[in-house]
Amino acid sequence: GGVTLSTVTSQVLYKSIVSVFVTVSNDAEFEGLVVEDDGGNTISVTDQGNTAYGRVFTFEMPADNVTVSVS
Repeated sequence: GGVTLSTVTSQVLYKSIVSVFVTVSNDAEFEGLVVEDDGGNTISVTDQGNTAYGRVFTFEMPADNVTVSVS
């Protein structure tokens, strides 16, 4: 069991919208998605709800690299 994160692309351009698909298996706990840039600033994430591919979250790519984690 656990939480699986996936994206459509690994190369993302500045200001583009990134979609992260979250699949939660069994009884894994999942509260939300946390996205931070290299400076530790939190990036705003929008919960788009459930789809056939899992729950979808989107955010706008900043100029820095980001770290995506679950809470």
